[in-house]
Amino acid sequence: MRDEQNPLSQLSLNDCANMANTGMTRNEFLLEMDGILDLPAGTLRGHEKLEELENWDSTSLITFIALAETNSGVSVSPAQIVNCSTVADLLRLARAQGSHS
Repeated sequence: MRDEQNPLSQLSLNDCANMANTGMTRNEFLLEMDGILDLPAGTLRGHEKLEELENWDSTSLITFIALAETNSGVSVSPAQIVNCSTVADLLRLARAQGSHS
């Protein structure tokens, strides 16, 4: 179960704010998502189903929205996220660019 008081989640938000308007590569975005989901760095590749990720919950959803907004200025709504089934779908919503794994 996810610790809602986990300082990693807050650090991810702060890190995202520091990256505002700089854009992130796909790999950088995946690393941020690893942090949001309390996974070891390098775990996510994109093919993972959201429903199978233990820590994909309302807190990680909100953190993802903040990451997308600070990454590229993209406003993502919860309704858009509900239509996503994989991490790759989230990446497309957030317009993460660059090298693909």
